[in-house]
Amino acid sequence: MSLEQRLTSLIRAGRHVIDSDFDPMAFREWRKEANECMSVLLAPDKGATTPFECLETQCERGKPEV
Repeated sequence: MSLEQRLTSLIRAGRHVIDSDFDPMAFREWRKEANECMSVLLAPDKGATTPFECLETQCERGKPEV
């Protein structure tokens, strides 16, 4: 998937969050899209995305530590 396609997907996911009145499942999908987009943008520096990957994993388990 190209960067442009990833950004478009991220924007659509964000719009879905707003349209769904901030539904938790929609927000979770947006967060996943954001993490994937950041991973592509920051690929040379893998350490930069590690905190976000950990947060995503914790949220999937229902235990975010923010």
